[in-house]
Amino acid sequence: MKILAVSGASGGHIFPAAALLERVTEDDPRAVTLLVLPRKHAACKSGAFAVPVSYVCLSNISASLTASNLLRILRSFKGLLQSLRVVARFHPDVVVGFGSLVSIPVVFWGWLLRCRIVLHEQNVVPGRATRFLARFADRIAVTFAQTVPLLGAYRDKAAVTGNPLRKRMRVIDRDQARAFFGLPAEGATLLVMGGSQGSQSINTGAAKALAGCAQSVRFQVIHLAGDKDAPAVEEVYRAAGIRFRVVRFLEEMEYAYSASDLAISRSGATTVTELCRFRLPAILVPYPFAGAHQQANARVLADAGAARVIEDSRIGEELAGILKECIGDRTVMERMRRGFDHCPSADSAEALMRVVYETV
Repeated sequence: MKILAVSGASGGHIFPAAALLERVTEDDPRAVTLLVLPRKHAACKSGAFAVPVSYVCLSNISASLTASNLLRILRSFKGLLQSLRVVARFHPDVVVGFGSLVSIPVVFWGWLLRCRIVLHEQNVVPGRATRFLARFADRIAVTFAQTVPLLGAYRDKAAVTGNPLRKRMRVIDRDQARAFFGLPAEGATLLVMGGSQGSQSINTGAAKALAGCAQSVRFQVIHLAGDKDAPAVEEVYRAAGIRFRVVRFLEEMEYAYSASDLAISRSGATTVTELCRFRLPAILVPYPFAGAHQQANARVLADAGAARVIEDSRIGEELAGILKECIGDRTVMERMRRGFDHCPSADSAEALMRVVYETV
């Protein structure tokens, strides 16, 4: 079995693809795998995963006639040829596309070369790549059951598998996880995730809201702030007398999830899946410039009772009140945690692997 997986440049696309291929090689040491990524993704080095990686020069393009877009178009012609070369040389049995427009050429060449095609859609609302490639796919794996009717004429190709997570995403003993951050074992612990690049609205809004709550409820904070906002966030917590650990970037996310009682976060598909894995109640702030994707993802957890949702523009108005309600009454978070009984399975690499095998 030879399986080629291709994804866009974001971790939300890359990590599920890598998780699938790692699970395949564990299941069958004779399997041959290849992960194809856009070269622009400098954060992902070939040694970052336990699978071979190949890079192609592909970029998202638009209809504008700007100099930068024209340059991306020229690079994409090169990427089209590179994509053909990669697929032809590897000659996979199955090509698995994990979304993003930059994955389209690799999947399309695979279809032309008679490979079986599986797509994986991480978000509730299918992205443009999934909508375009659905006609060429043999199967379409989806994270959420709510996605199936949105596939329209291609819904019969759908299989609900969940979203594969990296093997390292396992639950750690809570005391050990808090010790990892130098925090005491007792007390409510909040996890604020502004992302590796930092979300200024979450970083500043959450820090100010937590500072405003510090006199009425007791808690400690783990805050992933990115490089730009970290010093200012630290100053807010220090001035408010809050016990905290601000981290600019964290690879060992399993420790952060395991140490925490409540998360404040965006609602990308991988983040939502990780919250399900760790059964971590959350206050979700969907990224407002990602179409309806993050709003729809957040709604899945909110409808199950596992999360509250705040619009990005209303963080300053609503976050403090919700925090006081959740932290001040432990039964609220217990009810939210039970809501994960009705959320998607977080152990899905094997389910997706079965779908891939079934296409051959």
